[in-house]
Amino acid sequence: MKSLRRRVTELRTMLQTADDFSPVLSAFFDLVDDEAFMGQGRPIRDPKLEAIVARAGTQMVSSTDPVPVEVMVIRVSELGITHGMLNVGGRPGGFFYFPSLDQGLASVTLTEGTTAMARFTVRPIESDAPVLVAGSDTVH
Repeated sequence: MKSLRRRVTELRTMLQTADDFSPVLSAFFDLVDDEAFMGQGRPIRDPKLEAIVARAGTQMVSSTDPVPVEVMVIRVSELGITHGMLNVGGRPGGFFYFPSLDQGLASVTLTEGTTAMARFTVRPIESDAPVLVAGSDTVH
């Protein structure tokens, strides 16, 4: 079996190069199913990442009404990945993020068998608020 480090490195490469995010999300879920991986993570607070992931989630749900959003963040420092759970108006989701890339992937289950996914990139801007760039599905 591949080492955790190698699997995380492969996930990182997949995230950067994918046009289809389904295999990327599957690789992430395979990683999360590994008790060794989950045992290395520690819950943290990261208000900026939480805001970005929450914004991506609400954009994927496309509700005209405000929806409650919950985000839980887990950092696996040894492997250079942050991940967590997302709940958007009762719809479950998840995400992962590579701080060294400033890039991640968020997903939300919309209906049975349908999952929305969005790759996001974090870039410093003058405002502390996350910004959805017009003409892009990427939250910055």
